[in-house]
Amino acid sequence: MNHLFIIGGIKITAFEVDHDAEGAAGYHIENSHQKITIATDLGQIGRRAAHYLQQSNVMVLESNYDEKMLAEGPYPPYLQERIRSKKGHLGNHQTAEFLANCLANNTSHVFLAHLSEHNNRSEIALRTIQKAVGYRDSRPLVQCLPRKQRSELHRF
Repeated sequence: MNHLFIIGGIKITAFEVDHDAEGAAGYHIENSHQKITIATDLGQIGRRAAHYLQQSNVMVLESNYDEKMLAEGPYPPYLQERIRSKKGHLGNHQTAEFLANCLANNTSHVFLAHLSEHNNRSEIALRTIQKAVGYRDSRPLVQCLPRKQRSELHRF
């Protein structure tokens, strides 16, 4: 599934993501000078999601859970397995691995999104990502989007 919409010179492509909810989608939004990809609610970064993320100047990418917090947290085993599955959610370690291996030079910002209220914390997600990506001269700014409040994303 790829659906392209053009609204006032802005191209929006909806693409399928690997998640167990019906109709889950990511979005690639571009104009003449900026490309933004939003990919949350995905258990793995599939070929389509990777394609759009690697083209983007700005990524909004899920980093839902910390493995240790999920294992030790309040969720029953069946729910933990659903979250970890290839149709569940991305853990910090998966997001970090993708960024370490596939971060494009044109990426200026990575916003970590859909952090679990019970199984993740901003500082843990950021530390995991920064450790994997390392320190590069041209590394992007990595931030966690806050839950339920306005963020830096409004500037893009």
